[in-house]
Amino acid sequence: MLLSSFVREEPAFPVFKVESNMDEGQYNNSQIHPMNNPVDRKKRMELIVKAFESVMNDKDFQKELLQQKFVYDVDDDPNKKLTTAEVAEKIYAAVESYTKEGYEPKVDNTANIYWDIKRRPHRPDGDHATLGYGFSGGYTIYTYSWYFRGKDIDERVGHLAHEWSHKLGFRHRSDFHKTRDETVPYAFGYLVRKHAKKYLPEE
Repeated sequence: MLLSSFVREEPAFPVFKVESNMDEGQYNNSQIHPMNNPVDRKKRMELIVKAFESVMNDKDFQKELLQQKFVYDVDDDPNKKLTTAEVAEKIYAAVESYTKEGYEPKVDNTANIYWDIKRRPHRPDGDHATLGYGFSGGYTIYTYSWYFRGKDIDERVGHLAHEWSHKLGFRHRSDFHKTRDETVPYAFGYLVRKHAKKYLPEE
């Protein structure tokens, strides 16, 4: 996996890859809403995926990840006993748990991004609207079209990282509470977003 549990002062992270479904046809079958979106959707998806990969190989990001403190808000979460270094190791190992012909869960340091933009043209009411979803054992990450079309691409990079982390078994409660942003999916996603800006064109 990685070097011995990140015990060195400057641990050597593996080269991380992000493989996507951009050329597998799923995009063309997407239920994305066609209105009010001046940006070519496929190019935007590719830009987001590439930025995610760049962030994962960014040394400043890696250093901050090892300093991150995480909260576990699900009582039976098997990840509760993991140290921050072990969380980082699990993320970079990228052992995804889903069923697909030809796929065998293994340490490959690769995020397999199967991404679908689901049609939901309007933002739901409320302060904490659901942006999309992904889950352990799930093959596809879903993002709602109203959110995907938004201006801040760095935020969408963080969203993709958040939902992908669910495929690794990281969880959080569905209700909003004061420490939810410190759970692995949220904290990881926010940190990815922070560093994504340097790999994106100015808007």
